[in-house]
Amino acid sequence: PRHETPPPLSGRLEDAIGTQSLHCQVELIPLTLPLDGMISLSVGDVIKTDHPLTAPLMLKHRQQPICPVTLGKTQSNKSIHLASSS
Repeated sequence: PRHETPPPLSGRLEDAIGTQSLHCQVELIPLTLPLDGMISLSVGDVIKTDHPLTAPLMLKHRQQPICPVTLGKTQSNKSIHLASSS
């Protein structure tokens, strides 16, 4: 069988995938939380971690690392800022 080369992509990437969802995770350094502490958590509670504020977090998709990220704020929204992977 003959393999045909697919046509080149045209247009903007945002137009092609702009409505698709991508589920990602941002991971902190693992922490241990006692069961009684976890059971008593309520909306708005703060969990203290040993993750340094200056250390980047890792953005993952399907458990595969994508790139480091840092916490940020865009306008009045909390955000993550993608860091260069190189």
